[in-house]
Amino acid sequence: MVIKMNREERKDFILRCLLENDNNKQLHYNKIKNHLHSDNPETIFSAPVNPRYLEVDHTPIIITDNVFDALTTIDEYNLNKKKEVPFIIYGKKTKGGAILLDDLYCNFDKLKESSANIDKLEDFLFARLNAFLEDNTKKQVIVLGHTHPFTTRISFNYSIGDLSFHMYYYNYNIFSDKTHENLLLSFVKTITQDYNFIIYDPDNKIFKTFDNVYLQKKKKKDFIPLSALNYCDD
Repeated sequence: MVIKMNREERKDFILRCLLENDNNKQLHYNKIKNHLHSDNPETIFSAPVNPRYLEVDHTPIIITDNVFDALTTIDEYNLNKKKEVPFIIYGKKTKGGAILLDDLYCNFDKLKESSANIDKLEDFLFARLNAFLEDNTKKQVIVLGHTHPFTTRISFNYSIGDLSFHMYYYNYNIFSDKTHENLLLSFVKTITQDYNFIIYDPDNKIFKTFDNVYLQKKKKKDFIPLSALNYCDD
């Protein structure tokens, strides 16, 4: 596993993705321009990124009952405690091409800070990644998730910092090397109940979002559509 970019390099890379490569680059610029031109260089990391502006990937994402129930518990904690909650969702790519998410890990005992810190979950994450490498497991999916407690409508968005965090893990060979055929997604769960997943597209050097998210009920073939890209801050 090799990290290829430091924090500043990731920031510059993400700005190129949004402001040069993305078809909605003007919308992205209008969204972050005040942060971009701030006297404080750290301000840019809190700049909002509206997932609705990103190009859409129509690949279906299917969430199983147990993951949905766990996310509901996380929602309640997020609403009551007003803390960013980090969590990891695991899944796989199906033979039909969908993304199936069927396992979630979150340790509430380690939630001390007001903002999400995946470091609390890294031991568990790295153990799973190492198992993938040792077993030469392919077509696995990992979702880096956290909540955004409601403060303003900006809470409905991702941030430049969230995208930088995504690229930090994407640069591990298990994701960036296509021969592994693994996918890394990110997911910010807000109080809107939207399921706005994102992914980095290395071929086009842009970030994408998904518009087809479903809940699969236990022992049923019915797939219930979940809200996606309906409640973003414009």
